[in-house]
Amino acid sequence: MRAETPAMQDPTHAPAPPLDAPAAVRVKRRRSVEERRAHERLSAQSFLRVFDRESGQALGDIDDISLGGFRLEAGYSQDLGDPGQRALRIEICVDGVKRAPIAVEAHQRWMNREAKHGVTRAGYEFVSLTSLARQRIERFMAELSS
Repeated sequence: MRAETPAMQDPTHAPAPPLDAPAAVRVKRRRSVEERRAHERLSAQSFLRVFDRESGQALGDIDDISLGGFRLEAGYSQDLGDPGQRALRIEICVDGVKRAPIAVEAHQRWMNREAKHGVTRAGYEFVSLTSLARQRIERFMAELSS
């Protein structure tokens, strides 16, 4: 009976090729994810999140925005409340840097629940924008388009 070597006891340990193996035998080295990437990857740490100012509840994320309003995307079961005017707070984070929140009054114009995609979308129209809120939204939109 042969004595077991450490390599025989450990099934994950691959034995070294014999010294007389042909020169064509090569050990393939696994490349890291970074080595396999054709292009540099950047982390997307940007968002526009909407909160109800009265309750502090997060409602969802803005899918698109203009000076007239925005489209909100939320989870399918997210309660967006009744249509109508609401006091909202928009939090903006660009490249991991949070900006000053924007307080707005907006009117929910429509809402659509899509069970197939598991989302709720709603359209909001700004009722009135303070000059500061308008400036912050314009600055953000200019940054997005550059």
